Amino acid sequence: MHPVIVTAINHALTNNVVVIFATGNTANHANNQDGIVSFPANVDIAGVITVGASDRDDNQANYSPTNSLVDIVAPSHRAYPNQITGETFEMWSIDIPGNAGYNPWAGGVNPPVQGEELPDDGTNFQSYTGRFGGTSHSCPVVAGVAALLLSINPEFSYMDVFEILTNTADKVGGFTYTSGHCNEMGFGRVNAFNAVTEAIDRITVTGTSIVCYSGSTFTASHAPLGSSISWHTSSNLSVLSGGNTLTPTIGAINTSVSGIDTIQILFTLNGNITEGPELEVWTGKPGVPVTNPSGYPTIELMYGGMLNVSLSETPGANATSGNWWSSGSIENLNSTGSSCMFEATENGWGNFYVTTTNICDTSAVGGGSVNVNGGGPLDPMLIAFPNPAKEYFEIQLDESIAFSNNTEVESVIRIYDQHFNLKKTRKFKGKKLKVYSNKLSKGLYLVEVVNKYGNYSTKVIINKD
Repeated sequence: MHPVIVTAINHALTNNVVVIFATGNTANHANNQDGIVSFPANVDIAGVITVGASDRDDNQANYSPTNSLVDIVAPSHRAYPNQITGETFEMWSIDIPGNAGYNPWAGGVNPPVQGEELPDDGTNFQSYTGRFGGTSHSCPVVAGVAALLLSINPEFSYMDVFEILTNTADKVGGFTYTSGHCNEMGFGRVNAFNAVTEAIDRITVTGTSIVCYSGSTFTASHAPLGSSISWHTSSNLSVLSGGNTLTPTIGAINTSVSGIDTIQILFTLNGNITEGPELEVWTGKPGVPVTNPSGYPTIELMYGGMLNVSLSETPGANATSGNWWSSGSIENLNSTGSSCMFEATENGWGNFYVTTTNICDTSAVGGGSVNVNGGGPLDPMLIAFPNPAKEYFEIQLDESIAFSNNTEVESVIRIYDQHFNLKKTRKFKGKKLKVYSNKLSKGLYLVEVVNKYGNYSTKVIINKD
């Protein structure tokens, strides 16, 4: 090992240069020889990408070493003729044009018929060669994918590139991958499509959570080099300015109509449109609050944006006093927050009225009947089972809010923890959705479903004991 080269590698990484090395072609698995990883690929420095070879069938190439230092593999030829009879170089690559390159045979493994060229036809065919192989061929394949990632976001660190390449590689070859890695194929065979998709998914769009008529500025991270930028918004939003930049101003069309809208950045490169991340915002005045279904001792009022909240109530026939809400039980009352919780002092039902205010509108009033611990006029529109849940729970909407003219209605589910932190969100259609709870900690969660009919909520207990 040469210390000066190790110093150069560390200097490159310090300056955020992606460093990729071929393992070398030291194995001969046909003769039970695992080979070694050659210097400088064996420096074992975090973030250095060490590349072995796979073949056209997604198997380990005969000459590619089996070693814990292998990070990833990429296609090359299968073997050398002196290892496996009949094998030849089979991967085409760019060559030095004309007889100075390797298109006409110039010596080496498996000499062809005199004068043979490979390829031997096509436009500028002597600018390519079919005689390049080994891990020296696999290495630039991985380097090319790394370059694609940096074209999407030049600010990716060398560790970002390492993580994306290894996280998106295909687990091929039939080997046992422990924690995603095996000594034969590293983290798998490089997958350019998956890697580019992951890089695009890491692009972020940030901005305010509420959009009014005057508009708000949003910011996206770096676009792919050479691409043109546009923005897509849902029906109640429009791009006021900066529509071809990373920092557009987007405003509401009608602030008297409130609800969830979406903003998404689009990249166009060589005529192909790639969708960037989508950001949900609340448009216009606050939404009408929603109550818990019957059977629970607490009531959550969920609405869009950061709000000021005030509450008055009238007890129903089943409530025995006018003091239906417990003293001091209201969280975030008259302060900003995404939700407030009200605890009832007794069972029964009654009417509630909530006045909400946000930066777009100062007087949005919602109200309705509410049940506490059973008994009352409301039937639950959203149920969850099993509850308590372990590995998963299933939510089910009432038929009346799950379909419209026999067509499944699109809904958005959001799951909040006891501190009203958003833990999960996704879109679905129809009546049922299975939610896996493997990434949710033990505890109580609020489940909110929003669609064109309104907002509906229930509680789920996650108990993994």
